[in-house]
Formats: sequence, structure tokens, C-alpha cells
Amino acid sequence: EYCATSGKCIIDDKQYTLLLTPMTGFYSDYNKGKTQARIALVEPEEKIKRVPKILSKLINDYLKINNLN
Repeated sequence: EYCATSGKCIIDDKQYTLLLTPMTGFYSDYNKGKTQARIALVEPEEKIKRVPKILSKLINDYLKINNLN
């Protein structure tokens, strides 16, 4: 929800966000997906290589905003 509404970051002068979905509905065992997320990309390889940096920045920003770190 954070990424869809306000989570964005600037990397190399470009703005990015990611949309993630919880995996709880993916597995037949509900508990198996509680700590997992799915990321799907249909982008060129050079953009896909940015995902870890983008995700890390978004998670850190979310934790700071919500005083969770």
C-alpha cells in the first residue's frame, strides 16, 4: 500500500517505485507465504538490475516514516 500511494525514490535522477503482493494466497499453506513477496517485472535487464537498490530504499524509507527501525 505504501508503494502504491506514496512510496517512491530517486535513483540516477529517475523516480521509481515497486508494487509487491503478499504470497499468502499463492501457496496452499497460508503460513508459508507470510514472510514472502512476489515481484514480477517485464522490463529490460538493465532496469531489473536496479530492483534491489529500489526495494532497499523503499523499505528503509517506510521504516523511517513509521518509526519501525
